[in-house]
Amino acid sequence: MKNITKILAAIALMVVSVSCEDFLQEEPKSFASQEIVLSSRQGTEQALNGVYQAFNGYYRGRTHVMNLGITSDEISFLQTNTSRLELQTYTFSAENGNLARAWEAHVYAVNRANIILDLIDEEYADLKGEALFLRAWSYFMLVRYYGSVPLITSIEQPLNLFPSKDPIADIYDQIIADFSEAATLMPPHGETRAPGVPGRGAAKSALAWVYLTRGTSEVAQSGDFQMAANLAKEVIETNDYDLIENYVDVFIPANENGMEDIWSIQFTANQAGWDNSPHADFSNNPNPDGINGFVNFALTNELYNTFEPGDERLDVIYKGEFTVVNAQTNEISLATTFNNLAFTNKYRDPENLNRNNHGTNMPLIRFANVLLIHAEAENEVNGPTTAALNSINRVRARANLNVPLSNLSQEALRQAIRNERFKEFHGEGIRWFDLQRWGIIEQRVEAVREGVDVPTNFRYFPIPQTEVDANPNLQN
Repeated sequence: MKNITKILAAIALMVVSVSCEDFLQEEPKSFASQEIVLSSRQGTEQALNGVYQAFNGYYRGRTHVMNLGITSDEISFLQTNTSRLELQTYTFSAENGNLARAWEAHVYAVNRANIILDLIDEEYADLKGEALFLRAWSYFMLVRYYGSVPLITSIEQPLNLFPSKDPIADIYDQIIADFSEAATLMPPHGETRAPGVPGRGAAKSALAWVYLTRGTSEVAQSGDFQMAANLAKEVIETNDYDLIENYVDVFIPANENGMEDIWSIQFTANQAGWDNSPHADFSNNPNPDGINGFVNFALTNELYNTFEPGDERLDVIYKGEFTVVNAQTNEISLATTFNNLAFTNKYRDPENLNRNNHGTNMPLIRFANVLLIHAEAENEVNGPTTAALNSINRVRARANLNVPLSNLSQEALRQAIRNERFKEFHGEGIRWFDLQRWGIIEQRVEAVREGVDVPTNFRYFPIPQTEVDANPNLQN
């Protein structure tokens, strides 16, 4: 991809499907005129599939969790891949391919969503809401990754092959407008067109997250935390969502798209291509035959030591001595034994033990996040109110931490919420964004990574060098 709009130069819309059997099931079609495709509901749904498919190389690989885990204080990379070690040690440049995948996925998604939004029949209001949601999510990812980027909301004629960056404030305004309109158009939870398609609750949940994030950014507005608290409270009070009783059951395929799952990337085991989940790579994930995961990514000691005694979230973490075993020969494939390391086992499929081919979904928005967004925003606005404490205590009670937090100062509750998010969302591609909005990337990473020097006030990753070379208006 040479720049943010060049894929529109051949403006034929590719009609594709995400072939996961429990997602959209139409068979892939060939190229067709975008006007013809978007003149029917079926064609528009298939075009929306193309937006989801843009995410493949980012969410359907290991990039999402890896990029935002090893650049934070959450996950350590144990092997020798240079580009990954560059991320972990903050020695990366704009030529790092892992960062390029984040750019490409979300820019492609924006462009495909724009085609749909320019041409969609107004009769398909729910599908328009879905396209708005996907564009808003993509820009939410881009503005957090890269800061100022080009804001493109329509197919420009003639094409502008050298778009300039737009102010971060304008990007947030567009994200909020898109999620807000999406929330009025999308159906409620459980009534979307297919499993895994986000609904109204996902739009409001994401919007609460956006306000919380903007509230700590350089373009913060005075009402951001209040809006985040209000929206999170609204989602909570719909009673459309709840916490699954046992944390260890949240991530298994048997509970996918259930009461805690607001929006997830869908996977199905024993499928070809991108459809099966590779995320066991983040765990040791032993099966009954003694075949273990790759042992690429361990949890940091700082994360492991944050858990309190009795916390049932430790039940998805293995800590001890591990060797790496070849899945085909059952022989040790690395002459290395990893001692006393902790590995998450969130991404496991009890029915499909192949570490490269199982059906565990990748959660992007869980109800637990909405509860902790509410607790944080409420605390920032009104201090440690009963409402704020109730939301965090609900998450803690599910983890078997049955002594409720109480009688805390605003600062003490702020720190408790940060610790809770650290434990609850480890390995879900959230931690770095939390450190970013709290302004503590440098502090936390340097505390965990001996010898790592994070640039002072580091906040954004560089835009990929290929994009900058193609468009001088994207200079980092």
